[in-house]
Amino acid sequence: MIKDKSIMFDIFSKFGIFGYFFGAGVYMALFSSVIYFIGFIFKTLLFSASARGDGFEDKTAGAIKRYVSSSVQRNILFNKTDPKAFYKASVAEQHIMAEAETEADMIVVNTKGIFCFECKSRKGKLVGNSSIPTWEVVRANGKDTMQNPFRQNYKHVQAIKSLGYADVYSIVCTNADYVYTYAGVDRTSKSSLYHSFLRNKEREAIMKLGVFSDGMKLFSEDIKSLPDVYTEKEVLDIQGRLKSFEATKKERKFHAKLMKFHKGN
Repeated sequence: MIKDKSIMFDIFSKFGIFGYFFGAGVYMALFSSVIYFIGFIFKTLLFSASARGDGFEDKTAGAIKRYVSSSVQRNILFNKTDPKAFYKASVAEQHIMAEAETEADMIVVNTKGIFCFECKSRKGKLVGNSSIPTWEVVRANGKDTMQNPFRQNYKHVQAIKSLGYADVYSIVCTNADYVYTYAGVDRTSKSSLYHSFLRNKEREAIMKLGVFSDGMKLFSEDIKSLPDVYTEKEVLDIQGRLKSFEATKKERKFHAKLMKFHKGN
């Protein structure tokens, strides 16, 4: 008998060739279980909802730089809440603080205007219009709902306008197919890559970014058709002002807690 065998395999060997096969099967099962567990942890960490969202935001930012040739400012947090003040406040005051704080995914400023992006990474098809509070997320195994991204982005747009800027556009960017209706007209099909902000007075646009999608390219062509409203110096001034609102990692974590608190109250 070979001396360097494991004790367990040595035990299996006593049952002859069938014991060897059974022992090998046990080892393979244990090895597969370990690999599956490691893969599960990796997938959970890497492909969680927040991780998918951040990954899609990275893709959106890259597409903007490629097609729009403009710098992108991300995680702009307006009405920042002081954690110490929040925890000392009453529940009613905490609710007001949480409702007042809002974070724009990304903002693009160029001579044509200010473009505020709300990024939505979803599996399935989005169905909604410009005015209803919630949209449907239609999947193969059922339906779910999500907040109307234009309503969500409305708070960001208003925060920018409160700084004294009027030429602000609301842009929703998603990796999902969508059926979008603006005020009951201009219906777009799930195969649409882009719904132009030039087609509505609210200056709203929705686009899809997929593996072979060029929604951002169509968006960039719309931007080029606009007249200049800012000088290059004004663009730099606006970007500098918005930079003061950029959220740190610590602020982003606290903002996430505020949003959970807000939803739960």
